[in-house]
Amino acid sequence: MNRRRLMDMGHSEMAKQQRGEPPLALLLCDLDHFKRINDTHGHRAGDLVLQDFYRRALGVTRSTDTICRWGGEEFLILLPDTPTAGAHDLAERLHQAVVTTPFRVGSGKVLHVTVTIGVATVRASEDLLDAVHRADAALYQGKQQGRNQVVLSQAPTGQDARPERARSPAMRQD
Repeated sequence: MNRRRLMDMGHSEMAKQQRGEPPLALLLCDLDHFKRINDTHGHRAGDLVLQDFYRRALGVTRSTDTICRWGGEEFLILLPDTPTAGAHDLAERLHQAVVTTPFRVGSGKVLHVTVTIGVATVRASEDLLDAVHRADAALYQGKQQGRNQVVLSQAPTGQDARPERARSPAMRQD
């Protein structure tokens, strides 16, 4: 799944949402200290970690969910028909799937990997990339708070908010 296809699918899901169907949520996942894995253990080990993360994500998501490598060590997961609480629960399951079992990177070598996940629910009145930006802001908040956690993008009213970007965009355009 490439980024363009994921965005097409996301826009299709948003059209359903605008017709009153259930919400669309997304998770933006970033493997913590990934550069250190590549620098210390080599790019082959990094590739194996990325592949294993993808398999673990497949293991906790539904067949209707879509996983895409968003860039570098980031993955975006679209969750159709998923309210915020369900997205948070899935993010926590994915987090546990990553941190509880070491990653095997060949010849008996194992690495303990952590992940930070930003969660946002797409509002009917916003563009899909706006929700991605909110998930990215939540992800960055998690990074600033020490990594290895799940962070929800929330508004004071209890609905997802559009927080200010605390850093330059990590997203790369096709």
